[in-house]
Amino acid sequence: VTGPHFLKLFTDFLCDFPEVRLEVQSTTRHVDLLADGVDVAVRIGPVEDKDLVVRRIHTDRTIVVASPDYLATAGTPERAEDLKKHRCIVGFAGSWTPRCDWPLIKGGTVTVGSRLSANEITLIREAALDGLGCALVGSAVVASDIEAGRLTPLLIDQVGAELPVSLV
Repeated sequence: VTGPHFLKLFTDFLCDFPEVRLEVQSTTRHVDLLADGVDVAVRIGPVEDKDLVVRRIHTDRTIVVASPDYLATAGTPERAEDLKKHRCIVGFAGSWTPRCDWPLIKGGTVTVGSRLSANEITLIREAALDGLGCALVGSAVVASDIEAGRLTPLLIDQVGAELPVSLV
């Protein structure tokens, strides 16, 4: 779990439970909880392993965003298919595979080209802020940037998906 929007989870927890000692490790790799000695993990996205106890604590939604500067030079996509002509910044599906198939609200996907692939959400956000292209991110990650006008949400009614956040 990375990014400033999740840090408050841990500090709030410690404030509420002063007797608990917390050790936080951040990775996008799905660790083997038993083998790695992990008591609890925060997983973003669906949890497929039926042997794990999963408690959803939040539901976010992925959205496409880009900076006003990028849109001024590249134009604003009007339809999901337009993303194929844009520079995109993609995250990873699983541990090491760039996620170039972005989900559509009504089902299916749109395949995008990537200029940058990263498994670090803070880097993806920064790249979008720097005008490097369109990015698909959780809305919580960029809420303050959208509110401040640093990023513009795109294709809200066409591209994106529910993003469960769970304790495992």
